[in-house]
Parts: sequence; C-alpha cells; structure tokens
Amino acid sequence: MAGQVDPLTPALQQFARALSPTTADYEKRINLINRVRNCLSGHPKINRLEVIPYGSFISGFYNSASDLDIAVCGLMDAYSLPSRARAEIFKGQPE
Repeated sequence: MAGQVDPLTPALQQFARALSPTTADYEKRINLINRVRNCLSGHPKINRLEVIPYGSFISGFYNSASDLDIAVCGLMDAYSLPSRARAEIFKGQPE
C-alpha cells in the first residue's frame, strides 16, 4: 500500500481549504469589529467598552459565508436607564 493516496485525503484537503479564511475574510471581520467598537465608544453612558470576537473567527474555521460572533461588554449606570428597563433587569430584586 506504500505510495497510494487514501481516497479520503483529497476530500479532506478540499474541505479544509473551504474552511480556511482568506486575508480578505479576516480583514473584513477585523474592520467590522473596529466599526462596532468605534460606533459605541463615543456613547457617553458606556464605560470600559470591549468588543470581543469568539467562535469560528477565533478558532480560524470560517470562510466568507460565515457569521461573526461578537460580545459587546461595558459598564453603564443602571440609574441612567428608563425605569421600565431597570424593572426588567432587576426583576423585582432590590436595586
């Protein structure tokens, strides 16, 4: 069997290439992360803003058709929110 290629090998290589991001795929996602960060960083009520990618972008298994998972985290004074929003957040718990 020496010298023979497993028939599954080309299919797996093609699959790996399909899941490999291009430079353009990477740059498009970095650009979007930066645009979200820049858009929200000017908000006067949000402190310590972080836009954190996760999922396939971090693992490197994405392509041009993949979505982009991001978490948007920051601190906001709860008392600056409308009372209905505070009621939903605290759900009857003491503020």
